[in-house]
Amino acid sequence: MTHKLPYSFICLLLSLVATPLLGHSQSSYYLEEQRTFYGGLAAGTNITQVDGDNYKGYYNFGLNAGGVLYMRLSDRILGSMEMLYVQKGARGGINNSTIPGITLLNYRIRTDYAEVPVQVYYHDKHLNHFGAGFAYARLINTIEEVESKPVYDFHTEDYPFKKHDISFLIGGSVHLWKGFFAIARFQYSIIEARGLTPNGIAWHGQYHNVCTFRLMYLFGTKRGDD
Repeated sequence: MTHKLPYSFICLLLSLVATPLLGHSQSSYYLEEQRTFYGGLAAGTNITQVDGDNYKGYYNFGLNAGGVLYMRLSDRILGSMEMLYVQKGARGGINNSTIPGITLLNYRIRTDYAEVPVQVYYHDKHLNHFGAGFAYARLINTIEEVESKPVYDFHTEDYPFKKHDISFLIGGSVHLWKGFFAIARFQYSIIEARGLTPNGIAWHGQYHNVCTFRLMYLFGTKRGDD
């Protein structure tokens, strides 16, 4: 199942990144006064599994990258919105099938999303910050591969992932140097990412279970180590 990346998403992502860049070009790196908005770029990896596929373990790796916009709500509180391209999914090896005589040898799910996380953070004087929020994701593409012995057609195309995913997330960022931050985040679907699934794999709902590790650069960030 394949969907083209929405043109409107591309335009919004470019505008999100361009706004802080334009502001940065007109000012020095360390600002003498607090700004309301801070923008930047983030990229890293998702380490994922899909709960409900009869496998356990974070064995799947995917991309997590895009633009980030922070808004200062008070002296210690920040709000943020991101526009991301993210990959989620799962991988598994030998496993029993619910179909007699069929053994699963290899199993792989990869789902690509355009995702918009919205979060609220508390930050200290060094700009380290932690918080929580929610994310909405729109499905772009799905790849599902099943290898079994003997060969069996599970008709996985008849059980597509839902076009929309909503998840809860919690995480934090550590200020490394100048505008660079290290980010760790946990994210979990709060609605089924997929309902009924193929006989022999699972017959109950599936949920994305994601750990994210990224490097972020914010333009025009105060040093925060005074």
